[in-house]
Amino acid sequence: MDPQTQTRVWQSSSGKEASRSVFIRRSKSIKWLAGLLLIWALTVVLLDHTMRDGRPSHGLKAAKVTNYDDAELESGIGRRTDERWPEYAFIVKTGSEVLVTRGASQLLSFLQGAKNLVFIGEEAGHTLAEYEMQDVVTGSYERALKAVERSQQNQFLPPRLSKRGASLLDSKPDKTTNGYKSQAHKNIPGIRRAYELFPNVEWFILLDDDSYLFMDNMDDFLSEYNSSLPYYIGAANKFTGCGFKTFDEAPRFAHGSAIIMSKEAVRRIQPFIDLCIVKLHHCFAGDVRTSICMKEAGILLTRAPVEPFSKFAPNHEFNWPSNPCTKPIVFHHLLPEQIQTFYQLHKHPINKTRGLTLGEVYSTFYAGTHRLDNMDRAGQALQVFPNISSESACRKHCQHNSKCVSWTLKKPMNATDVGHCHIKNRIYEAKPMNGSVSEVLKERYECK
Repeated sequence: MDPQTQTRVWQSSSGKEASRSVFIRRSKSIKWLAGLLLIWALTVVLLDHTMRDGRPSHGLKAAKVTNYDDAELESGIGRRTDERWPEYAFIVKTGSEVLVTRGASQLLSFLQGAKNLVFIGEEAGHTLAEYEMQDVVTGSYERALKAVERSQQNQFLPPRLSKRGASLLDSKPDKTTNGYKSQAHKNIPGIRRAYELFPNVEWFILLDDDSYLFMDNMDDFLSEYNSSLPYYIGAANKFTGCGFKTFDEAPRFAHGSAIIMSKEAVRRIQPFIDLCIVKLHHCFAGDVRTSICMKEAGILLTRAPVEPFSKFAPNHEFNWPSNPCTKPIVFHHLLPEQIQTFYQLHKHPINKTRGLTLGEVYSTFYAGTHRLDNMDRAGQALQVFPNISSESACRKHCQHNSKCVSWTLKKPMNATDVGHCHIKNRIYEAKPMNGSVSEVLKERYECK
């Protein structure tokens, strides 16, 4: 065979081998891709089964997705709801000026999965996402007044309401008062509106638009209560006024951080709502009005533990519970950025099995700020050491006592004065005091 023929034969042979090699590689790629597609399909089926069943493989409750039609999804309308909470109705007390700021911070955080949700305010025509704020103020007094007059219920008023407000039937609301412009008029008609919207839920939660609610902790807390009984639950507060002259005479009321009402309590209060709107129209606070109206329906406050139901933000004024393992249920008077911080902290706790604790809340909000100048941790001391003028000496006294969590050094103010070291077993409210230094031993306020 001549050299040219040998070259052509070799090239032909090489071409066939190359084609065969490409074919093999392509076949392997197709098989690899088909395997990936099969794994993807099985994953989708398993996930779909998990979502339908409501229980993921790790045993926790899964968020089911509400189905919307294609037109709704394409237009961006519709929201995924978490069907773990179908037995709750959430009533957020807000206003036209803050709905899209405060309300939005809640809607994007702990209320993401709320199935039954209503925002109540003082004007119509305001919306947040797909929610229209319900105007429960405009005309509510006038409608209630007509209803009372029409039914002639005034002659059958309970003694306390009759004594306190019979003359109010002929009065008109003073729209120039601070009470009218505030939130005071929203609670009672807001409860009625929620009952109209969600008559079949087990629990109604009324909260302000600057609160953060830890829904899983609340769910655990309420597991001990029967919603078929008339429960009105919250952290107890005292008041005078609105017809009550002393603290002992007045019923305790739940603060707006979170007012929890069973379906039976809300049902029982319905016949009294018009009367309460009229008779309590000049009462200074909506939360107080709720308590008085509940009392007229024969329901008194069930006191919730104060520590998980905080009516304050975790600022310097906050008295931290002695037990850092306490699980929070609600914080109040929060800024939108604080609500976001709580959401991230709640979503990613250090210990997922245990859940979020107040120890983690403290370490998050006070990272790097455990020492405060010109501040006193006002509260009972474990021990007081006189003639102490250095911070290091006071800190050592605290470190040597296993119960000590914080200390305050009150430095000498003049030549004849002596310093005092106060060690304490909890983190008390910080109050301004010149010449004082306070510090928290962070490692002592951890849930272990």
